[in-house]
Amino acid sequence: MPKKTVLFMSGSSQVGSSNWRMVGAAAALADRDMADAFTAVTLNLAEYELPVFIEGQPGPVLDDAAKLRKAVAAADAIFMSSDEYTGAFSSVFRNAAGWIGHDVDGAGNLFQGKLITLCGAPVGGVGALRGHPALHQFLLELGANVYSQKFELGSTSRIFRQDGSLSPAVQKQLAEGAFARLTGEIA
Repeated sequence: MPKKTVLFMSGSSQVGSSNWRMVGAAAALADRDMADAFTAVTLNLAEYELPVFIEGQPGPVLDDAAKLRKAVAAADAIFMSSDEYTGAFSSVFRNAAGWIGHDVDGAGNLFQGKLITLCGAPVGGVGALRGHPALHQFLLELGANVYSQKFELGSTSRIFRQDGSLSPAVQKQLAEGAFARLTGEIA
């Protein structure tokens, strides 16, 4: 049986933000500890030049939108870290979700039935968690199977070690939460 693929991506529009770092550190952890369960592939939305998605507007699917759709289609599940933007989520992710979640090329809604584990690296207090209910509901509306990982920590300073890797407490929470969910549902 071929190994499953998990796409690690950030919903943040700020390259280098705590959620971008979370995705990189979580993918590195998955490569180290979950390699027999799945292959971790990272996706950086900043590398895609996506025009504004307008539902129902006919036209060709540009190269970067097609590449993004191909990457999402190839994944069995998605691990996503996203922060909060005025109680919701970034417009960068919202636009990308339009290209992913609508049938623009005959391949259908690529979120339909896909497991998405959702977490956030709060800068202080609840941070990312304020935007998760809106993002969770948005992804459900697009047909995804969403699991929200809540970290039992106060802030980013407790999530990362000095070297940028995840603290032992976060590693344990991911192993028992999001990673366990990924391995259980995509096996």
